[in-house]
Amino acid sequence: MAFDAQAPRVVLFGGSATSDTWVFTGGTWSQLNDTGPAPCEQTALVSAGATFLFGGVDLSSAALFGLTWELDGKNWTQRQDIGPLARSGHAMSFDADRSRIVLFGGNLAPPGQAAELVGDTWELPVSAPQGGQSGGGQPGQIVPTAITIAPDPAPAAQQVILTVTLSGPAPSGMQIVIGFDGNPNAGTLSPQAGEAQVAYAISGGVFTAGNHTMTATAGGVTVSTTFTTT
Repeated sequence: MAFDAQAPRVVLFGGSATSDTWVFTGGTWSQLNDTGPAPCEQTALVSAGATFLFGGVDLSSAALFGLTWELDGKNWTQRQDIGPLARSGHAMSFDADRSRIVLFGGNLAPPGQAAELVGDTWELPVSAPQGGQSGGGQPGQIVPTAITIAPDPAPAAQQVILTVTLSGPAPSGMQIVIGFDGNPNAGTLSPQAGEAQVAYAISGGVFTAGNHTMTATAGGVTVSTTFTTT
């Protein structure tokens, strides 16, 4: 299983005799599909915007896998078969600061043979999560999920209301860094403890006519929106 902080949801894959994929969202399990990686166990999943799976073993057929799969929200796609040797029992994690999946160790021996434990480390660069988010946050961490501007389009002399939606109630002392048109540190918002949405007014006089981008960053997650000033 892996926690997809962007969705947010829990993703579950397979087992020793099945290759179905399920997600747990809002207190309910639902099945996505049953195509993609072969049935396996002792594999590793990690969320990095998409959910990635590598390796594993099918004990019934003694097959050891060395394939990398990506789940883009609903469908699995095989990314590559060049990289770490086939293995089971390894570990993976997502380094949000460098947008890399990190894999360590595992067992290179197929079932029925003496274990061949290894301590090698591999990295897989991945794109920043889609939908305006980068980074992934940590399970249970409160992070931005959306940023909006209203009205859009806005007259240049009129104020706009910037609203940041959070994944849950803001903890005490939380800060949200606001970016504007390529400046990732244009200001800071400090929501009240327990707030799930933070809104404030920006003078329309700071905006020239044209298209603009605003970002909100907290907990290693960035969300963005574009809007137009006339």
